[in-house]
Amino acid sequence: MHPQSLTAVLLGFAALATPSPAEPTIKAAGIRVIRETYEPEKGDGDSFGNMSSFATFNTFGTGTDLALLVLPGEGALIDLNLDDSELTAFEDDKGTDLLTETEGFDGDGFASFPSVEESGAAAMVEIEASGLPAAGATSLSAEGVLVIGTASEKKAERSAAFELAEGTEIEVGGIALKVEGVGEPSFGDHALELEFETRDRAIERVASVRFFDAAGAEIESSGAGSSRMGFNNKFTYGRSYSLAKKPAGKITVEFELWADYVEHKVPFSVTAGLGG
Repeated sequence: MHPQSLTAVLLGFAALATPSPAEPTIKAAGIRVIRETYEPEKGDGDSFGNMSSFATFNTFGTGTDLALLVLPGEGALIDLNLDDSELTAFEDDKGTDLLTETEGFDGDGFASFPSVEESGAAAMVEIEASGLPAAGATSLSAEGVLVIGTASEKKAERSAAFELAEGTEIEVGGIALKVEGVGEPSFGDHALELEFETRDRAIERVASVRFFDAAGAEIESSGAGSSRMGFNNKFTYGRSYSLAKKPAGKITVEFELWADYVEHKVPFSVTAGLGG
């Protein structure tokens, strides 16, 4: 293995704290250490593609990452609330603090956009740090509190009938939304794309969405994209949907919501070793 570029595939991990069976469980799942990257000089041709081929593990910076596997305990795992989660320590067994750049939008900490398995059986979130382990280090440890949302029961809620026009405001199951866009789809062969905007984080806990025309018939639809913008726990959420037909009149939208959603503040303390 080249001394200037190291990636570690975990062969063994030790969880230092085990929650009760009903509570979510957090385990270390993998680590990655990038000590050096190479950026070739720009020349003729596709310089970006050339640079990409030399990016160590498709990453343009150096640093240390730790992946956490989250299991829900009881119920389905719905989301990870990273805004209210806290990472208090990330270091190697030599005492090296790996959280060297904690300020700014791209500061060290939990990576944005964790992965949640569609069935709710598991989630994965990464800790990203700019620091590197000291020479001779053999393990990494991380501590903090992860806020995990779980649920087991769903409830359908419908809006009142509304016009397909930009600026229209509706409410579905207590979630206030505004129609931000109505028009041709950006891709695909659907007839219409509809975009909603809301400041309510509960939109991330919607299990499924259906649309109905004025006669009550369901309109075939699919998700077309999602977004989240903002900072300091003040975010605007966007949701786009593609509809198979352009309805002639007003429509209604139905959200299938997780009715018994509960957030768990789960302390974790994990150690990831390079061997067994």
